Amino acid sequence: MTYISFALFSTFSIIWVTSLWFDVQQQPRLGHHWYIYKLVMLTNLNFVLDVFYSVIVVMGYKFDRLKRIADFMHFTSIFPVGIVTCGLFWGLYAIDPALVMPDWIAKLIPWWLNHITHTYPIVYILLDSYFHKRHAFF
Repeated sequence: MTYISFALFSTFSIIWVTSLWFDVQQQPRLGHHWYIYKLVMLTNLNFVLDVFYSVIVVMGYKFDRLKRIADFMHFTSIFPVGIVTCGLFWGLYAIDPALVMPDWIAKLIPWWLNHITHTYPIVYILLDSYFHKRHAFF
């Protein structure tokens, strides 16, 4: 790949990692102290998957084995879970915002983190599909 795509996906990876750091360090965990309890929600599961995937994509520029793992992850988890998560969130949000997030929770989550978890995955998946030719075999 080119230096431009490497720089672009390195930037994406930095955005993912710093957003996850903020979520782990700064966001409240209602009823639990461990972050792992937040993974029961599809949004947070997709968030963590995307963070790991973005790091693997960047490291895949150097290591061919990681590129093949990224190909496998793209087709088995990243694409389907990302599309479903974002589609469900914005579909339900268009009907009634309280269906996906009551007002008291919306006050706890910054607007930018909400977009990182519900809009950014679609943008990332589309750009990843455009810049990287993924193979459906491992």
